[in-house]
Amino acid sequence: MDKEAIEKSDVFVAIMTKNWIQEPLRIQELEYAKSLGKPIAVAVFDGVNPEPYLKNAKVIAKRVFDKKQVESHSSLAEALIADFYMEIKEKLEKFKEESSHG
Repeated sequence: MDKEAIEKSDVFVAIMTKNWIQEPLRIQELEYAKSLGKPIAVAVFDGVNPEPYLKNAKVIAKRVFDKKQVESHSSLAEALIADFYMEIKEKLEKFKEESSHG
């Protein structure tokens, strides 16, 4: 686990797939980010239920993606990812503002 990278990050982005949730290292990274109070952005694929992994997390953005749709339409996938990025960016700014005010 790259603790330093997580510590330096503004936001922790979890790309939750069936494979992701089966990797103990990914869960450890998420738990470490949560312990630091990092804002969390979650992209969900494969029908994964992210809720058990997000207890006590400061989730600023969460999107559920249809993997088949994303895989078969690259321009749509790019648009969806760009839109999600903009949402994360906006919500991160709001999170920082709220955090600085107490």
